[in-house]
Amino acid sequence: MVHYFHSSGRKRYGPCSRRQAAERFGVSPASAVRWCALAATTGSAAAGPCGGDRLSHRIEAQAERIHTLIAQKDDLTLPGIRARLAEESHHFAIGTLWRFFARLIPPAITFDLYEPIF
Repeated sequence: MVHYFHSSGRKRYGPCSRRQAAERFGVSPASAVRWCALAATTGSAAAGPCGGDRLSHRIEAQAERIHTLIAQKDDLTLPGIRARLAEESHHFAIGTLWRFFARLIPPAITFDLYEPIF
């Protein structure tokens, strides 16, 4: 089970060893060692940012190719675009393509998954 602790608990090791501190705060010794290593390298044992988009750069790198595909045949569906990109070894889920176009198309415009986009 994962337990999250306030960052102040990460700082209060005091004169005891890392393993003793881990036992005192109810975390694994490995966590205490990682927090100390993090504090030594970054100056803080605070948690880094959580969540957010980490993979959109992959689809954004293919934006020009996607626009070229649409310019060549303007009645492509999302599965059609996905298949064309897969032929070039660029594999994306339908949802990834959906979010890519959602960033480009104003929210007032809606479209069906299997209907031509443009």
